[in-house]
Formats: sequence, C-alpha cells, structure tokens
Amino acid sequence: MNEQVLIRVMVQLLVPFIFLFGVYVIMHGELGPGGGFQGGVILAAGYILYALVHGTDAGKRAFPTRLSDALNSVGVLIYGGVGMATVLLGGA
Repeated sequence: MNEQVLIRVMVQLLVPFIFLFGVYVIMHGELGPGGGFQGGVILAAGYILYALVHGTDAGKRAFPTRLSDALNSVGVLIYGGVGMATVLLGGA
C-alpha cells in the first residue's frame, strides 16, 4: 500500500473538497436537489475513501468513535429539542 503515493496525494487533496460539498448539500437542500440524507452520503463516501486509501487505523484516528458518539448525541438532542420547542410554542 505504500507504493500508491499518487493515490494517497490525490485523496489528501480531494477529501476536504468532498466534505465541503457534503456540507453544502446539507445546508442548501431546501433550495435545490439534496438535503440531509444526500449530504450525509457524500460525507460518508469521503470518509470511506480516506479509510480505503490510508487504512482503517488512520480512519479511526481521523474520526474516533468518541467523536462519532458525541455528534450522534448532539443530533438527537437537536432533533428532540426542535420537536419539544414546536409543541411548547403551540406548533403542530
């Protein structure tokens, strides 16, 4: 795997742009095609590409399980908080 210098360099250059595009699709999904699911798939594809080229250990170091658990918890809190806010403010 160490002989694949060109592939590693290209992935190092492309993955930040893949993540940026994924966030763009998530944020601007209401204005055009896209949304949370599609943007999440793009983000996951960027992470998978990174882990395939650099190895699973490097992928785990780049995005540790503890960070993943924290982001999942924050997402659930935001989702539940928005639901509770609409109920408390009289929304349906």
